[in-house]
Amino acid sequence: MIFVVGTKRSGTSMWMQALVSAGFPAIGSAFPEAWGEKLRQHNPKGFYESEFRRGVNHSTNPHPMTGQFLFPKDVARHVVKVFPVGLVRSDYGYIEHVVATLRDWRSYDQSVRALDADDRPGVERELPPWLEWWLENYALMRDLVIRRHSVVMTTYDAVVRDPEQEIGKVVDWLGGENREAAIASVDANLQRSAPEAKESPSDAVVEVFDSLYDAIDRERTVPADLVQRMNETHVRIVTQYRELLESAGTT
Repeated sequence: MIFVVGTKRSGTSMWMQALVSAGFPAIGSAFPEAWGEKLRQHNPKGFYESEFRRGVNHSTNPHPMTGQFLFPKDVARHVVKVFPVGLVRSDYGYIEHVVATLRDWRSYDQSVRALDADDRPGVERELPPWLEWWLENYALMRDLVIRRHSVVMTTYDAVVRDPEQEIGKVVDWLGGENREAAIASVDANLQRSAPEAKESPSDAVVEVFDSLYDAIDRERTVPADLVQRMNETHVRIVTQYRELLESAGTT
């Protein structure tokens, strides 16, 4: 399978739309039947989510309701949208390629709060968005390093800046049939990130967050010294916010 991986609001739906346009069959519908009209306005062309967004493993394959089983050889060219925790929990044999996308943490804060206002109005978040962003992206980077997936890393902003370069290189890498259609699928009216967060961590932590995003946005890779700083930052965050994380059931 071709895994499109990222947090909510990070550009995964945009990538699914592009790769479907390039000719890859998708797992998951553009809009699940239960989704209301308010959510559609956040991605008018579709979200392409499925039961596999939290992983392709024994809990989702075979399908718990239908019993349908996906054999790796039958879905090697299928594209599936998966959250970072889903990549971590997925059986290695299903992961052919990974397209990993990031959104900067400030814009993530704005975007998920807007989504929450429509999806679950009045419900308070268990974790502040910046902390959620870090936990998911740290898990993503850790899995990419440990399991050595065949991966291309990019950012939401990079695609919006230059879809021909970003989309085109991935379609070429994957051997897609329709490169131009994939590039054309990116809406020219998409807004770039609007970095303004309601809450933020300490300046030292912010510096690491920004360094991670900048490294992927500019170089498409994470240097070894930054990996070390990320590990140290993660320990600091988990220690400082242990009680909050335990209450939210994330430890």
